[in-house]
Amino acid sequence: MIRNLAFSLLVATTVNAAQPVERITQLLARYYPANEPGAVVLVERDGKTLLRTAYGLADVELQTALKPEHLMKVGSISKQFTAVAILKLAEAKKLSLEDKASKYLTDFPHDVTIEQLLTHTAGVAEYTAIPEYGAALRQDATVDEIVGLIRAKPLAFAPGTKYQYTNSAYFILGAIVEKASGTALAEFLRKEVLDPQGLAQTRVDTLQDIIPKRARGYQRAEGKIRNATMYSPTRAFSVGWLLSTVDDLSKWNRVLHGGKVLPAPLLERALTSAKLADGTPTNYGLGWFLGELEGARVIEHGGDIPGFSSHVLSIPERKIFVAVLSNDAHHEPRPDFVATQIATLLLGKPWDPVAISLTDAELDAFTGTYRNAAGVERKVTRDGTRLFIERVGGRKSEVFPLSKDTLFYASSFMTAQFLPDGTMVLRNRGKEMDRAKK
Repeated sequence: MIRNLAFSLLVATTVNAAQPVERITQLLARYYPANEPGAVVLVERDGKTLLRTAYGLADVELQTALKPEHLMKVGSISKQFTAVAILKLAEAKKLSLEDKASKYLTDFPHDVTIEQLLTHTAGVAEYTAIPEYGAALRQDATVDEIVGLIRAKPLAFAPGTKYQYTNSAYFILGAIVEKASGTALAEFLRKEVLDPQGLAQTRVDTLQDIIPKRARGYQRAEGKIRNATMYSPTRAFSVGWLLSTVDDLSKWNRVLHGGKVLPAPLLERALTSAKLADGTPTNYGLGWFLGELEGARVIEHGGDIPGFSSHVLSIPERKIFVAVLSNDAHHEPRPDFVATQIATLLLGKPWDPVAISLTDAELDAFTGTYRNAAGVERKVTRDGTRLFIERVGGRKSEVFPLSKDTLFYASSFMTAQFLPDGTMVLRNRGKEMDRAKK
């Protein structure tokens, strides 16, 4: 994303980038009550730890407080470790990123390459959406069983023509690691990735093992905190089966960018956006989302799995690293918002908007139906002093006045600016996402 005038105008205030810790702790205390599941947060800049703390409970029933050393399920943050396993095999000449998946998986019918799987441009069907999968979440599954579910479904599009984030791609990659290396993925990760980098607190999750300092996971239903749905880690596999700590993820970030994990050409390839067949960048590399914040390059990834939600964010040129690991799967604000909000504070451009009061006439001026070039409609409605934006057939979200012509979404970097000609411009982190005409 490129910083522009619109985003600069929407920043609430400017703070001294050298003194952000107090502001960050105030935000975190507001977000994570002491008597609920919470989050572990690590913030670094210039190689120094600015904040390493925890809020909330690791076990609600036992009223055990979360501590920074607690292990959390990190969900899809696991994908970057799977990607590195693939890249290590490529470095060792045991596979090529241009190889077809069918070279390693018997009877795999789809003509997709390893690189297309890494970049989510292969078009394979999402296995977590297949009914047979969802019917047995607690039961262990073999790699072949899940690959079989994926194999049986047609591709969603011609490989390389579209980007569609999918867990299936990384499950297949895990199976390819096992075939190409002749080693179980858990063993390969331990011997070739985790142990060499001293990541002693990062490991594969299991339901049966006693794992010291493992936090319990929670979700919410009808406004109440519930124990997380029981879920066998074998069903997440290379997609999201790792446990880790903020300390290990910090160490991982340092060794990765310090050139200790991959040779420079492979690392650069991993951290460069893929492009579709028509040249359109996807903003996803080989296991990482790629973007910009205030003109600085951002490398990040989130993870969601029953009971847990997480996000890690790195801004290498500013030497910034933020990790937010939560044991509340449905907590608002989400870890991606919290991590990015912390980053805006570290950059001296905080995003913490405050709603202003408007007259009835000013509120009414926002209302109406707006249609974009593709025919998609969004309705802006009013209920008393409250405003809502609803994508027709989609989600209805409450929005708040930032100024007389701009609304913002809660716990989000989304804004909607209303131009004098009746155009609504939607932006996320300052980047224009859509525009629609009244």
